[in-house]
Amino acid sequence: MLGVDDLSYAADAGTPPIPDSTIDAPILSDAASDADVLVDAGPLPPDGPSTYIVQHLTAPPTQLATDGFWLFWASGPQISRSKGAPDASTTFVDASGAVLDLVATGTYVAWSTGSALEASPTAGGSVVGEVSGRRIFTAVGDLAYFVAGSGGGTQINDCSMAAPCGDAGALFAAPYLGMHDLVADKAAVFFLGAYDAGGQAVFSCPLSAGCPAGSASFRPGLGSPTALSFDVASLFWVDVGSIKTLPRSLAGMPSIIASGERSPQAVVSDGTYVYWTSADGIRTSEMDGGSVRTLVPAEGGTPTELVVFGPWLVWLDPANENVVAAARPK
Repeated sequence: MLGVDDLSYAADAGTPPIPDSTIDAPILSDAASDADVLVDAGPLPPDGPSTYIVQHLTAPPTQLATDGFWLFWASGPQISRSKGAPDASTTFVDASGAVLDLVATGTYVAWSTGSALEASPTAGGSVVGEVSGRRIFTAVGDLAYFVAGSGGGTQINDCSMAAPCGDAGALFAAPYLGMHDLVADKAAVFFLGAYDAGGQAVFSCPLSAGCPAGSASFRPGLGSPTALSFDVASLFWVDVGSIKTLPRSLAGMPSIIASGERSPQAVVSDGTYVYWTSADGIRTSEMDGGSVRTLVPAEGGTPTELVVFGPWLVWLDPANENVVAAARPK
């Protein structure tokens, strides 16, 4: 999942539903990534988080993404999009199969199925079949980055989403063991993989040059990391029942934000707070490791995917077949 920085929002009293007419043109910060488009989502309620259902579906949602201006989610092969107003989503595109991963860059929306990596311009239009048989991928602007090979021969290749690039693409990062959880912004691609036979590490490759000669920076000793994400300053991930963080520079050792969490699945940050999904609901803590609290309790099942969308947190509630939003803490 992608990080968000430089987010701002109004703090006047108001109600959460947001008609399309209230959303201004996107604003980009100087150092922003494609995920940093600001959303004018209207004023916040005066006291505490306000939760509402963005969309009730007819089947469990599986994937969620945002480019900061649109929300995109998948249910089976159908990808829908919304600006956050309740019950106002529209069908964006029908994929060739059930959507397994979903990324929105502001230029393209890309997804994987069981047999292909596909993409469509954010404005809509025809689906482009990028690479067959690829699942682990991320995207920035009009480029997709995906894991190719297997075992000790896994590497990261890239290809343009403007046209099919075949199954190979161009080499971006030389082979590393067990690559997984790719995320990227305009500065770098980060990924998880094996440092050696005994441990996992987080790696960083500059977007401008890549790491074709095996020159990726790395920080070993990460335990069993999954669900990698980032904000402007830090990386975050889930490690079994813990939420951990490390500076984007990979300097120092990982810090524990929370431990003893029940089935955490996704983690994001807005630069002030860290949020994650767990069997207890949407959980949060301040960046400096303050007290952990439940922002929104789970209702009958564990929430899964989670994104920051302007002043809102948005997540998937597969058990109730809902896409849900809540105001972020002030």
